[in-house]
Amino acid sequence: MSTELDKANAAVMKRFYDAVFSSDWAAVETLVSKNLIVYEADGMPYRGEYRGFEELKTLVAKVMGYWDDLNIEVKAITSGGGYVVGVLQFSGTSKSTGSKISMPIAEITEFDKGLISSIKPVYWDTTAISAAITA
Repeated sequence: MSTELDKANAAVMKRFYDAVFSSDWAAVETLVSKNLIVYEADGMPYRGEYRGFEELKTLVAKVMGYWDDLNIEVKAITSGGGYVVGVLQFSGTSKSTGSKISMPIAEITEFDKGLISSIKPVYWDTTAISAAITA
């Protein structure tokens, strides 16, 4: 059963996605902890840890730089136990190879005092993404 806190965290996640996808960085900054960490999978060309708001912006720019027509659609947001999971559909055409990719992604998000403190994207197929964007 979802608690009021879980519902509030899910609402923050929705506002976060809306703000990121519309490049409203002022709004994004109000939704993330100063200690934010985004963990990108080792199989990705932009692997590693991105710490804080400025590095989040850097990461988004890196990801966008690989695609001509990147589209990330929020399919569902669910919450419980202090976590929020965003279920996303990721699709785009690689700028370097012309390969088209479409796959689900889940983002496991943790919160601290109502702010997003960590995001761990889980890709369906990191190998396919890496192959598509590296020439």
